[in-house]
Amino acid sequence: MPPSPHNRTLLPSLIVLSAVFVGGHAEAQSGGKPKPPTVSKAVIKQAQAAQAAIKAEKWADCLAALSSVDAVPGKTPYDEFAVSELRTVCAARSGDFAAAEPALAKGLEVGEVNGFLDEDARKMRLRQLTQVNYQLKNYPRAAEFGRRASQADPGNRDVRMLTAQSLYLVPDNAAVAGFVEPWIAELEQRNETPPDLALNLWASACVRMKDDKCTRRAVEKQVAYSPSDEAWNNLFLLTMRDSPQDQNLNVLRFAHEVGVLKTGDDVAEYASLAMEKGYPGEAQAVVEAAIAEGKFGGPGKMTPGAANLLQQSKAAAAPDRASLARQSKEAAAQKTGIAEVRVGQAYLSYGQPAEAVASIERGLAKGGVKAVDEANLSLGIARLKAGDKAGAVTAFDAVKEPFLARLAGYWKLRAR
Repeated sequence: MPPSPHNRTLLPSLIVLSAVFVGGHAEAQSGGKPKPPTVSKAVIKQAQAAQAAIKAEKWADCLAALSSVDAVPGKTPYDEFAVSELRTVCAARSGDFAAAEPALAKGLEVGEVNGFLDEDARKMRLRQLTQVNYQLKNYPRAAEFGRRASQADPGNRDVRMLTAQSLYLVPDNAAVAGFVEPWIAELEQRNETPPDLALNLWASACVRMKDDKCTRRAVEKQVAYSPSDEAWNNLFLLTMRDSPQDQNLNVLRFAHEVGVLKTGDDVAEYASLAMEKGYPGEAQAVVEAAIAEGKFGGPGKMTPGAANLLQQSKAAAAPDRASLARQSKEAAAQKTGIAEVRVGQAYLSYGQPAEAVASIERGLAKGGVKAVDEANLSLGIARLKAGDKAGAVTAFDAVKEPFLARLAGYWKLRAR
């Protein structure tokens, strides 16, 4: 996913440079404050000619007037600074950014060391050098100045974004991830929403590196701040890739929730696992929805495999559904809450979240439940589907097993 280049014009920012003083002498002002430095006799003629050309908007004449300065001996630091500032203006106004860039850089180098640039001017110069190098497609140099500009002005989103883009275009994928991830963390600490492009660059750089852990961290932020079908699908694929086999059904449930089971094969895998785990009503519901949505070759159509799954799930679901009340009564008589949790999960699979919440809550309160994390995950889903978002978050937060806690975190995003 290549970034979109910034095509903004650089001319306005490049001509906002430090004031250049030509002629006169640096004498003490009233109050003891020294006058600003001025260019020396060594370059005063060239500097005055350049200023006259600027006033007349004759940019080529300006550059010509300054062309001999580099060979002049005995220049002071302020001579170097002033000539660089004048040369920058004329080169930029004539559209010659390749000439403007070294003049800008020289002005920064001399101005920093000698105090000719205050902090605001230094920040602006670093931004200008990032911009002009990006426009010149000198991405390594744009990234170099962008990093410095970001350190000098960390709250400036534009320069941070341009730096990330430059690193991406170098390309330096590890640097992109290393630059963007802590920036996103800073924005989160300030309760600010990260830019979509920054998230995209981070995720893309991680994919380029074939680093699944890096990609997952980036995609998790994408679904948190800028959810899309592509982001959810990427998260599903990454989660399924490192899912313990006994948790594949929970992963597929979530994938179905966010609408990323796009093919008949995905649906068939989900339905088959639901049947295998003892949830025929869930299998029936997902297959029927997929048939209606045309996932098996068109609306209303079925493949032989889908037809077989539907027939099997219907045959198993009818008696199971009819026995739920009896199962609930028997579970209530048990000393531990295992059976009540299981009945609650069955209610959830049949689309009865209120009954599911009540049964799972009773089971957890009774105690003795071994799969407590999975029970809390189911409780959170049931509460969410029953409309209790706050209660759902509480249940999801109670999930502690690392992989299930990740899934619970994804479900929490649905509760916002």
